[in-house]
Amino acid sequence: MRPRTEGLLSGLLMLLLATTRATESDQGAGSGEAGAEKKPVFLEDVTAAQALIDSSEIAVIGFFNDLDASEAKDYLSVVKDLSDWGCGLSTSSEVLKHFNINCSTVALFRQVDNRRDFMEIKDSKEIDTTKLFRFFKINEIRLVTEYNPMSAIGLFNSSVQVHLLLFLDKPSQTQQDALKSFREAAEQLRGKVLCVLVDITVKGNQRVMAYFHVTRAQLPAAAIFHVETEKKEVMDSREMSTERLVEFSLRFLDGKSSKEESVDSDNKIPKTEL
Repeated sequence: MRPRTEGLLSGLLMLLLATTRATESDQGAGSGEAGAEKKPVFLEDVTAAQALIDSSEIAVIGFFNDLDASEAKDYLSVVKDLSDWGCGLSTSSEVLKHFNINCSTVALFRQVDNRRDFMEIKDSKEIDTTKLFRFFKINEIRLVTEYNPMSAIGLFNSSVQVHLLLFLDKPSQTQQDALKSFREAAEQLRGKVLCVLVDITVKGNQRVMAYFHVTRAQLPAAAIFHVETEKKEVMDSREMSTERLVEFSLRFLDGKSSKEESVDSDNKIPKTEL
């Protein structure tokens, strides 16, 4: 994880670590998405590789010289459950050279912030399906990302530093209109703000809600947060229209927020050893 400011480590990142301890044991490597097995596309040239990346919200590519290597088999085992991801595989010297691949490598490409993450595998003994699964889930940042202990790490590592959060009871039918508006707002805020859905029915997410001083009575509620400065604000309107969410976010980006709130010392969560 990239180094962050001292304030960040004492803020939401520490909340993440506390939440991870409470919930990560419930999210094993066998919890892939349901559906038919995914077979990666074999990428014979750079054009095919770029087409896969461009057509997928999130794409992963395994670059290997030897498909019989244990790390290649681990990759194939993990991606078969990623039914809604773009998954590729290549042994082409042309493709490997284009992406500056010098050893077995698994790469993840995402469109929401134009980020690329490469996991180099220089020793096959240091990788397994659990580590690969964790690498994918940590970096699974979408147009609307559901908050969980692993996706939160990827959110903090994104170059997009402002996060718009929607707190709601996801199973509740009465809150689905807010979710629809949130997804529409995310389209307009692409590249400027990361949009994060916090389902308060998920174990541990109530801690995130408490951090922003949001109560169940306020749901659905929206809040915005700047990672580096830790400034945060809860939207004072219950109107969850697309226009209101976009306006709220753009005002925050412009420094015009009326209720900016820095995390005060009483609200900080104690530092925890990584």
